[in-house]
Amino acid sequence: MKQSRQKTIFTGVHDLFIRKPANGVRTIRITTECGGAAERGISPNAIPQGTVVRLRRREVSELVAAFTDIGSECTQNRIDISPAMAQKFRIINNTRYRVFYNSATRVLCLRRKPVTKLDASPNSSPTTPVGTIGIGDGLADQFGINVRSGTLITVAYRRVRLRLRYVEKFDPSFFSYEFTLNSADLKRLGLTGKRTGSAYNQITRTLVLF
Repeated sequence: MKQSRQKTIFTGVHDLFIRKPANGVRTIRITTECGGAAERGISPNAIPQGTVVRLRRREVSELVAAFTDIGSECTQNRIDISPAMAQKFRIINNTRYRVFYNSATRVLCLRRKPVTKLDASPNSSPTTPVGTIGIGDGLADQFGINVRSGTLITVAYRRVRLRLRYVEKFDPSFFSYEFTLNSADLKRLGLTGKRTGSAYNQITRTLVLF
């Protein structure tokens, strides 16, 4: 009789947030299965509650207790870590990582994932001022845009690159997925009447349309 092989490697994409932990400095809290996340998070059954795992990023590692919550109406799968741990691992708040968990060795590895691609195309809006790009809070979370509203970002299409002011948009009843440019900026980019995909790079603060 053949024995079934248990899965040992679990992967997912999570945004790391720096928060004061509720269960002690050497704990992490994982939130996964957010319905609005751009990519799948790690399985909620990957790490039993309170399991001590070795958290590793590059050459740095530390033993931590892991706890998992299941999200639903959220736009970011996340991992909350303490300020002390963030300093040790050189992690910046609200940055995106691909995580790998080996249940046989109980090692949880973090690898930076700065670029997120989405099937999203900007629309023309007369209420979006020239020189700005309007992005809803839900869509910004999916892209991994972690700069403040009002920050200049680069928007590129083919050989054209514009420095536009990012303006976060909100919907009072739910998450906003608005994605707008003024028609003048769409024309400057050569996007009038075209549909595109989009990719945002957290490190360079560049939104590439393709």
